Amino acid sequence: MKENGLAPGSQNKLKNEVEKQNWKDILAASRDGLFIASIFGLFTGWIYAYFLYKELGLFLNSLELPVFLFFIYSYNVFSHWACLLFLLGIIIAYLTLFQYLPHLTPLLFILTFFPLFWMAKNDAIKDALNARAGNAGLKYVQIKFNTNFISKLDANLILANEVEQFLFLMETEKSVMVLKQNPPKNGVLSTGWIYSISKDNIAFIKTTLN
Repeated sequence: MKENGLAPGSQNKLKNEVEKQNWKDILAASRDGLFIASIFGLFTGWIYAYFLYKELGLFLNSLELPVFLFFIYSYNVFSHWACLLFLLGIIIAYLTLFQYLPHLTPLLFILTFFPLFWMAKNDAIKDALNARAGNAGLKYVQIKFNTNFISKLDANLILANEVEQFLFLMETEKSVMVLKQNPPKNGVLSTGWIYSISKDNIAFIKTTLN
């Protein structure tokens, strides 16, 4: 018996084809969504890292950071409620425009970068100041230098290391970076120093856990 002019076998075949197409559409939308999210994540993480290390007196291109680290840095921005609400609004706007005004979705894509830039920059500057103020959870470290390198060190650097005044910032493939920050004066941050020490000159590093 036929329904709507189609035999039962043809109906099942048509139904299967529709279901396959729906799954293809879902997978394609998921792929596109992940691609767009990765672009935003990479951009946000790069901007955050750039201004974070700029505030600490470091040049991003000299740090040789792996690409995956920018996605980790982006979490520092995306984890805030304001950013989460913004992203939720962007997702809703994308879905609405894609359905009713698809030609405007590229414009929304471009405009999204501006607030992400602003949020990443502000968070990076705030986190850099917190690091210098000792409010970023950084650990104090003491470095055991190789014997043939100690004679080349400044006396103030040796003293700071002996009393464990170095805050561990980061480690690259070839060096370790630490922060020596003088106590604030009248609530204002005073002079701080960043030391980039080659791993070739380090025997080991002792970390102080509070």
